[in-house]
Amino acid sequence: MSLRIIKQGMLTTIQDRGRFGYQDIGVPWGGAMDDYALRLANLLVGNNESEACVEFTMAGTQMYFEEDAVVAFTGGGARIFVNERPVPLWRSLYIKAYRLIVLQPDQGCRTYLSVAGGFKTEPVMGSQSTYIQGKLGGWLGRSLIANDLIPQSHQYTNQNKKIRNDFHCTEDVAIAHWSLSPLTYKFYSHPEVRVIRGQEWDWFEHDSQNEFFSEEFRISMQSNRMGYRLDGSPMKKSIKEDLISSAVTKGSIQVTPDNNMVLLMSDAQTTGGYPRIGQVAEVDLPICAQLKPGDPIRFREISIGESENLLMEREKEIEQLKDTIALRFS
Repeated sequence: MSLRIIKQGMLTTIQDRGRFGYQDIGVPWGGAMDDYALRLANLLVGNNESEACVEFTMAGTQMYFEEDAVVAFTGGGARIFVNERPVPLWRSLYIKAYRLIVLQPDQGCRTYLSVAGGFKTEPVMGSQSTYIQGKLGGWLGRSLIANDLIPQSHQYTNQNKKIRNDFHCTEDVAIAHWSLSPLTYKFYSHPEVRVIRGQEWDWFEHDSQNEFFSEEFRISMQSNRMGYRLDGSPMKKSIKEDLISSAVTKGSIQVTPDNNMVLLMSDAQTTGGYPRIGQVAEVDLPICAQLKPGDPIRFREISIGESENLLMEREKEIEQLKDTIALRFS
């Protein structure tokens, strides 16, 4: 089974949960911008939650499968149509071969496509994720373009088979009677992201510290998978000290020499010389992944302990979802 790209959209790549253990040699973490949506997409079709999916930025992509496929779409960057019929996100679908799949714009920024059995691409450094700047992983180390044919692995799990056998498809597409209800993020008109004070928090003027947690910022047009530049009040330093290049990661918020903030995302560099005013709690990174240029964002302070507890609660939620799906198909 293969996925044929007809029209690539803004940015379409193969992503999994990332490339771990190589940050010390300068290789970014990478992986899905919205790790939560990717994991749930895989659970919906019976895959291991770390299986590679297709990540769509915004909309505009058109494609079809060359054989019947059990798939799921998650995230929030697009509305999905199969042969002009709208189909829901957060449910498994049985789609007949050669039916046109179209992604049209929605309120978020990124959408994920999983397929039962996963996509067959060569892992690089233990990951199938595409790192475009390094030309690593995914499909030929680049974004997907028109006429690409992405093969699917046929290493089906028992869960894949059980979910597939639950469908009785006589039309272009069949929709499962069950779904997942994502709890980690919602699309607010004014999204609030929880943040821990950064290691150089005390380097900034008191007024800037107050503005960081009280004012609204906006995602700049200068934004991509490496990071988002944030438009808003300048964050002014109270000291003239320069920072020796230090470790940064997804969710680090740096302040550049022109006093503007940059929120680092999946493909960010592994070290940086700009002071870190904050660190987004990992549990809220999916909210950031679904923001697009022009969207507002606010920050709310929490402690490291609170951040850890929130993450453990989310992991418990995902484990409960796994158990529920397994019980349904036992």
